[in-house]
Amino acid sequence: MDLATFIADIVNRGYLVGLANNPMTQFGPLPIQQPYLGATLLPEQQVPDNVVTETGMRTYTMIANSGARYAPAQLKDTGEMIGGFSAILADSDIARQFTGRDYDGFLEMLRNTTGGRPTMDAAARILRWLDDTIVRALTDLNELQRWQAIVDANVVRRGDNSYVENVAYPNPAGHRVAAGGAWSSDAYDPYPDILAMANLLRSKGYPVARIVTSTKVINYLLGNDKLIYRFGRVQLVGAPVSQSFVRNLTLAELNQGFALDGLPPFETYEAQYRDQLGMHRFMPDNVMVFLGATGAAVNVTGPAAGSTYLPDTIGYFAIGRPVGQVNPGRVIKLFPQEQKPPSIVAEGWQTALPVIVTGEAFGVISSIS
Repeated sequence: MDLATFIADIVNRGYLVGLANNPMTQFGPLPIQQPYLGATLLPEQQVPDNVVTETGMRTYTMIANSGARYAPAQLKDTGEMIGGFSAILADSDIARQFTGRDYDGFLEMLRNTTGGRPTMDAAARILRWLDDTIVRALTDLNELQRWQAIVDANVVRRGDNSYVENVAYPNPAGHRVAAGGAWSSDAYDPYPDILAMANLLRSKGYPVARIVTSTKVINYLLGNDKLIYRFGRVQLVGAPVSQSFVRNLTLAELNQGFALDGLPPFETYEAQYRDQLGMHRFMPDNVMVFLGATGAAVNVTGPAAGSTYLPDTIGYFAIGRPVGQVNPGRVIKLFPQEQKPPSIVAEGWQTALPVIVTGEAFGVISSIS
């Protein structure tokens, strides 16, 4: 079987469309080993138009009044909060090429055919390569943009020839603040910073459901004398009795102490992506993100049996209609190149952008040191 026939076969079987738009790929490379945490907050949603206008309205329940039996019902101002977000979805793309060595090994696989069809090994190899180089490149960008929107209220679109464009997001007062002092310093108590953000979300009707931060920030908290004093184990020594706090606060003790104030256990997020300059984090390691209970939920169903339930989402990641396509979704194309040295060129592109619907349902403490 020649290469062009092989590529035409896997296209006709729908492998490329299935790989590009498998709902589970938004959580990370398959098989998922280090899931994209941002996808649980802003899951992908295909949209028919490339200009997204999202209007959010929140209605508060107002308690009823007592009234006379034959009096008219009392009309009350329920204090609806209406806000909106409008943006043009952004285009992103990537192209990759099989090396000559990969290409030769791939052709060896194609020699083993059954009934004129490519072997499963050859199909699996090309799909794995596409997942690693094309799909992951696009989903990595999506995850980075999620955290830019959440942490910075600004998505930075970067391209060739020094192209830069900023997409601004709503930034309500008090929801993105810097730490009040150095959390790593025994002279500073970080707990008031944490409680202040949690209380802000509670005051907006969003009790804190999740707290996401880095291992570095967790270590600041575990080593802080003020928190050790609050939550650490106590030794009783001497006569008369005095208190001595053991300087080895554990994460379990920290979470237990926070639970007394109605706060959830910490989640850490360390996932990274690669560019030409090296490795970088999706979420900065000097922030703490508080996520309120929004009541919004999404069920993500993959091609296999079962689904992933995502509670308390704050919006979605819009996937629009890419250039040259009739329907929304990611696109993957394969092209055999016969000139010397022969190769396989793959291209992938999408039109997409994160959309935050409940901008007051989360908060960020940044510049933690």
